[in-house]
Amino acid sequence: MSDLFLIRNLLSSTSALSIMHQYGSEDAVFSVVSCNKTLEDAIKNSILSDAHHQVIDTFKLDLMPFRLTSLYKQRLSVNSIKFKILQLYKARGINKLFLTYPMHLDSYLYYTVAKKNDIEICFFEEGPCFYRGGLTKQYSVVNFNSFLRKIYFRIVGLDYGYGFKPDTWYSSLPIKNNYNKVNLVYRKVDLPDEVMNLFLSRPVSCDFPEITLADEVNAIKAFYFNLDLKGCLYIKFHPRESEEKRMKLLCLLKDEKILVKHLNVEYSSEDIVYSMSQGNIVGYDTTTLVYSNKINPKIQAYSILALIKNKESSGFLQECYREYEEKYPFIKMIKK
Repeated sequence: MSDLFLIRNLLSSTSALSIMHQYGSEDAVFSVVSCNKTLEDAIKNSILSDAHHQVIDTFKLDLMPFRLTSLYKQRLSVNSIKFKILQLYKARGINKLFLTYPMHLDSYLYYTVAKKNDIEICFFEEGPCFYRGGLTKQYSVVNFNSFLRKIYFRIVGLDYGYGFKPDTWYSSLPIKNNYNKVNLVYRKVDLPDEVMNLFLSRPVSCDFPEITLADEVNAIKAFYFNLDLKGCLYIKFHPRESEEKRMKLLCLLKDEKILVKHLNVEYSSEDIVYSMSQGNIVGYDTTTLVYSNKINPKIQAYSILALIKNKESSGFLQECYREYEEKYPFIKMIKK
């Protein structure tokens, strides 16, 4: 009998491996969710570097155009994937399913098939969103369009968000529910000795079109000059950031007289922070900041989220900012 983990990012691979070693089966199967190819490869390499584990691809959910004429074909597609999932469960002898929380559309298919076949369902974390249930509007029905979207997905057999219940919770940080405590295990990786100041980038100007690349530059500049950093600022880009965006950001920062270098490695941000001897890390709402004091107490975490949060209208970044200020006081906020 085997455990099946659905892996969405590098932190969830760290969490899954930690759970497997601490509680689970050494015959665990790791299913990597289809996403950006660079990220997929980094996740697979991270898992395989631990040992020769079974790594497979998650069945890809292709969403059709959001309209009435798509309902029938989308439902057929969903049912086809659910049949393949059932065959996978039988072939691999899966008796325990680990899903990251909140629920994603593709994960929901694995969830529903598991529930109908008496497979134990466990929730584990892919980042701080795991702890936001009831505290965020990210997956809530907030307008007529989101209401229609929710109804459409339910008609075709899909669902997402918070409000789902597992048989067992696995968590590295305290939660209200009864849970199995996970001791996240990080790896030492090779870094240049001069990596003392690290910016963990993410594609905010792509995810939030109201935020510009110039806004990103100004936020990073505020961190660099407010702290009067003397050394080089290394940047670890997110796998979803294009090569064009990376080059533009580096050039614009150099134009602002910031000594900056690209830290071009496949390691997870958590493993990099774990391997730093001392120094500073900075980001917006990046996951690593939340875990930083547990990963490496010698590192000071900063956030420049305050400098961009009011430039987008969805309210998501404002929610993240309030959460970071209230729950994670060890993260120092750069506000001007």
